[in-house]
Amino acid sequence: MLDCNEKLTLVSFQFDANSRSNHHVITYIDGASWNLTSQWSEQDKKLVSKDLVKVRIPITDTLHMLQIKKGDILIRGHITSLEGMSTGQILNQYEAITIQSLSYNVKAQPYSRHIRVSGS
Repeated sequence: MLDCNEKLTLVSFQFDANSRSNHHVITYIDGASWNLTSQWSEQDKKLVSKDLVKVRIPITDTLHMLQIKKGDILIRGHITSLEGMSTGQILNQYEAITIQSLSYNVKAQPYSRHIRVSGS
C-alpha cells in the first residue's frame, strides 16, 4: 500500500494456566497507516473528546498469518517491553488504541490487500 510507513506494536493477551494470569504477546508491524480523527460529543452538558483511530495493515507474505482480535492493543511505534504494565497503563503511557472492530480486505489487488482496524 502506498504511503504506509508507520511502525506499530500489536499487544495480544495469552492466558497462562500455571500463573492464572494473562501475559503480553508482542508482535511488530511495519508499513501500516495510522489515521487519527478527533471527534467531540456532549455528555452531561460537557464536551467530551472521543478520538477515533483507523489503521490499515498491509497483508504481506510475513503478515498473512497475523492474528488480530477485538480487545488487543495497537501501539504507535515499536515498544520493547511492557512487563508489569496493565492495559490502562499501556493506553495512558503510549499513543495506543484498543481494537474495537476489524475487517479483512483480501479480494483486492495484491498491492492493496490489508486489514482495517479501528478503535479509540
